[in-house]
Amino acid sequence: MVSAQNNDIDTATLCFEVKADPNVTNHQGLIAMSFAFFFKFQAMVDLIAANGSTYPTHRVDAWRGIMSAGTRQVQNVIDWESTLRIAEQAAIPPETFFESADVLEASEESRMAVLTEQDHKRAFSFFDKSVVDGQMISSDMRWVVLLCKDVYRWFLDSDATSKSCFLEFLEALKPKELQHQSKVRRVVCTRRAVVGMKKPYEVLCSPLGERVRVDTPVCLFAPFVTSAVDGLSDVGVLVWAVTVDKNASLYRTLIESTEFLRHKIDDDEQFPLHERDVMELGIFTSKPLELYTVDVDQGDLERLDSGHFSPKKRIAYYEDQLHKAVFDTSEEEAKDNDAILSGEQVGMSTSLAGGAGTGKTLLMTKKVSVASEQKILVVSRLSHLISVIKGAVEHERDSSNVTFSTYDDLLLLLGRSVTPQSESDKQNFPLFSQVQYLSTIHPGANSSVNFLDGFVGGFLTRRERKVMDENLVEPMTLWTAFRTIKSSARCSLTKQPLHQNDYMKLREAFDLIPEQRNVLYDLYLRYEEWLEQLSYKWDEADRLLYILKLGPSVFSEHSFKSWERWAYHFGEIELLEEDCEAPLSPIFYDMSLLTKLKTFVRLTWLSSYE
Repeated sequence: MVSAQNNDIDTATLCFEVKADPNVTNHQGLIAMSFAFFFKFQAMVDLIAANGSTYPTHRVDAWRGIMSAGTRQVQNVIDWESTLRIAEQAAIPPETFFESADVLEASEESRMAVLTEQDHKRAFSFFDKSVVDGQMISSDMRWVVLLCKDVYRWFLDSDATSKSCFLEFLEALKPKELQHQSKVRRVVCTRRAVVGMKKPYEVLCSPLGERVRVDTPVCLFAPFVTSAVDGLSDVGVLVWAVTVDKNASLYRTLIESTEFLRHKIDDDEQFPLHERDVMELGIFTSKPLELYTVDVDQGDLERLDSGHFSPKKRIAYYEDQLHKAVFDTSEEEAKDNDAILSGEQVGMSTSLAGGAGTGKTLLMTKKVSVASEQKILVVSRLSHLISVIKGAVEHERDSSNVTFSTYDDLLLLLGRSVTPQSESDKQNFPLFSQVQYLSTIHPGANSSVNFLDGFVGGFLTRRERKVMDENLVEPMTLWTAFRTIKSSARCSLTKQPLHQNDYMKLREAFDLIPEQRNVLYDLYLRYEEWLEQLSYKWDEADRLLYILKLGPSVFSEHSFKSWERWAYHFGEIELLEEDCEAPLSPIFYDMSLLTKLKTFVRLTWLSSYE
């Protein structure tokens, strides 16, 4: 299709040689011929037609198709700066935002808009045909409330009055003919935001009490429709959060980030026609949401009220596919997996190395599902992958004793858990002062610290940059070298960066000659000067060395011994929980499983007692 738009005959020919379908449509319903015919690329038209496509009846047909698609698309266009802001915002750990609620509320860019009195009069109803096209019949729909996990937990922990207000709110969203109570308070929305880039939808904020006060709970929710499964579509509201009004902008920001991470794949799902600004919640998603289904048709609201509700998690299609891929293996694959897992021993670390697609992560997921250890940790640098593994494991077992974490989140917890003997050694690692190769926008600050501009462009002298050029040292080479100096394997023993002699003795990498390494180490010393200049700055290796040097003896001692040996053989009971049986949270685990911790090296670890 791209070839047809650019009149690229060679690429189009190559596509047809590998059996490309000329009649496949994009998400706007257009085919390659539509573009080739409209732009009068006759050679391309002839090529596409020769491979099985049909001509439009008239050129005006192609024109109408392209123009109608363009009109729909314009409504969803978000400028590049906003897109970049949301992308950088989505990369920030969610807990970071909870310290910035006032800042987000004060910012015009992130504030959830307050509605006028006129807007308050709008009537809301989300469980009937006002959401979807009037041609749909009720037998094609299921009326559903989806509760985010934290909302369901809030409900369970709330008092009777709060529960009653929440259930009354959900009842009020239903059409009048379906409401079980004769007098139901009208839903009033006080704030509104539109989130999402590809398919925007509205998020609304409504108080759960009649009197709106500072401490009155408010509910953030969005109308949604799902694609049809077995001829049935869900229609209703997704309840994102229950909080107080001053935190509405905070949760709007979190929802915006979640939506960016959720929508990263295109698919062929077909949604029923619906009003604008309604969320399309597909069975395919790149980041599953943890949602619990409340089936309004089947009396789940009443069960919530009576305490007899049994939560059922909404499962995304590809989570189910992963589950099948892990647990519905062939007999031969099952034997291979069992053979690998049976070779493990307690206290033994196992490394799985293999090419892409050879099943390393799937095997690790199966290991988690059958492990009997008391406390298990699963870590990856990829938040998306952690979500996938968690979904697959929860299909198979109770995962309450399993911690699923990204590498960054784990280091954040470990850094906060370190308690040095001297208070003067205590360090904090705020995100806005973390050194990144390129800057990352954080709430409450202009940006994180930019290595490329701040150090290379702003701190180094012209002479030093000239030395870099003369020795063919690029800024990325510099950045990589500094990380090697501060986080090489030897650093885990010495708890400090490499000395210059040790750095020079490292095996050859990236074809660096000794002269280049000398330049790199000299500039590393300048980098450490820059970190201490004016305001405190830190990089990922600084936090890791802090944990290794000042953390518990398992980390700080030169020779490694597991927490089990330190606690039970050397009597360090402070490494245990109060019951003196389980390892101290969130630092130690009975089993640690790590996958995809490096960007360019596919390596999976199955590690016990670390």
